[in-house]
Amino acid sequence: MTEKELWKMLKPTFDGLGMATRLENTAGTSVPDVLFVGKGVFVFIELKIQHGNKFYCPPFQWAYAIRASSHVRPHNHWYLVALDNRSPMRMFTVDRLKKQADFVYTSDKLEVNLSRVTPEFVLETPKDLRKWFKYVEEQEYE
Repeated sequence: MTEKELWKMLKPTFDGLGMATRLENTAGTSVPDVLFVGKGVFVFIELKIQHGNKFYCPPFQWAYAIRASSHVRPHNHWYLVALDNRSPMRMFTVDRLKKQADFVYTSDKLEVNLSRVTPEFVLETPKDLRKWFKYVEEQEYE
């Protein structure tokens, strides 16, 4: 599965909840893949494909996530990680990854090991995004 295929699978559910736009490479190389807005809530989502217990991203992309997450509420910046189209997708806030993931930096990529990270949400199907959005919506107003 590619990030593009993952987006095509998720987009109809996002559209039913609000407005979702794929930003990848149109706004800058470190900007998250998706901007979602619904019921006054906005969320950045980075789509990632899992390889074993890991996913990879450019170091500048993670740096952007850290910087951006310091300016928004914790539940406004997420990583959605998928293995393939048969496995559950997992969602992590940047804060959760910062605290629980193991990181290995190389010159051109950051390896994020998820083996010790508990996801905030597990999505069995794209329709489970509705439960995630309800949670995010409730967090926004606390």
